[in-house]
Amino acid sequence: MCYMTPLVCAWEYYPERKGLITGLILSAYGGSSFAFGFVSTWLCNPEDLKPTIPGDQITFFGPEVADRFPMMLRTLVYIWTAFTAVGVLLLSRKEPEETPESLIESHVESEKVNITDIIEDTPQEELDVPEEYELKSLKYVFYSIPFWQLSAIIMCGNYFPGIFGYTIKAFGEDGTYHKQISDHFLTIACSVGSGGVNGAVRILMGWLNDKYSFKLLLTILLSLMLANACTCFWAAKFPPAYFVCVLLNYFCVGGLWTIFPQTIINVYGQNKGPVVYSLIMASSFLTALAELITTKYILPVTTYLVLYSIGGCFVAVGLLVLCFYKEKLDVENLKRHNGVIVKVKTQVTSITEKEIDCTDD
Repeated sequence: MCYMTPLVCAWEYYPERKGLITGLILSAYGGSSFAFGFVSTWLCNPEDLKPTIPGDQITFFGPEVADRFPMMLRTLVYIWTAFTAVGVLLLSRKEPEETPESLIESHVESEKVNITDIIEDTPQEELDVPEEYELKSLKYVFYSIPFWQLSAIIMCGNYFPGIFGYTIKAFGEDGTYHKQISDHFLTIACSVGSGGVNGAVRILMGWLNDKYSFKLLLTILLSLMLANACTCFWAAKFPPAYFVCVLLNYFCVGGLWTIFPQTIINVYGQNKGPVVYSLIMASSFLTALAELITTKYILPVTTYLVLYSIGGCFVAVGLLVLCFYKEKLDVENLKRHNGVIVKVKTQVTSITEKEIDCTDD
């Protein structure tokens, strides 16, 4: 939900460059991750101490680091609160322009004009603009096939980056499968990945999203994600290779979150699209639930290799669903549920835009 508010405001100012604007705005998330990765480590573990208390699959830090965690969290919350206040103050909507359509709509409301009668009396040859459809109301989105496809892709595509992101340090600092990697080395990898790579790829993917299809870009990202899931466990034996896997993880997740808003707007429109986006993002709850189950119940009795292999399976399912995705509203399917409105634009001098129920055609 925090993503969509600044995006919708910016799209009103730059309607022709939605992809690039999306990337520029979301790159700020990467910049903050880059800075706060170092800040949090400096607050919590300034001496670069290594974890020394063994646990089930995870080695924990001693009290020298653990006791500083509440202080670190409070400090970060103070900083984030100040940032949030500044962001709210800078947010603004574009003043609506007085278009011919808006003037006509005002006339229709004031004069109580019967739009349906006007449409029926209009010669067919004057209806020169193709029909455009939108959801009749938000409840009908649950009948829409692209909604469920995008929800499944988000769930499957977000599982491995999340599970790997949560375990980058835990796995890297665990000396069971490879030589222990230092905390500062992993902090640099995470900061460069979450800040530099994550921020840069959002700008890049936003720019590419204005030029290439969502399906092509997401296929590339999910393919890279699958390759990372299959190699990251073995890469930890060679720290520079593990460093690359960390960067690749942030590359994929940054690109994933950048290209999704625009495809949802393309399918469901800028009016209902932001709310549909929030509903689709709710599938992240299922992703978090799956991550909780695997880390709490599967990891303790298996290994990180099994955990990352499960992540690869999730990504493969996401690729399979993507094969059937079409970036358009499934009008014929929604018509069967009386779930779409058709907008008809004409050249009638007294009115240029009307909305009728598609079932009345």
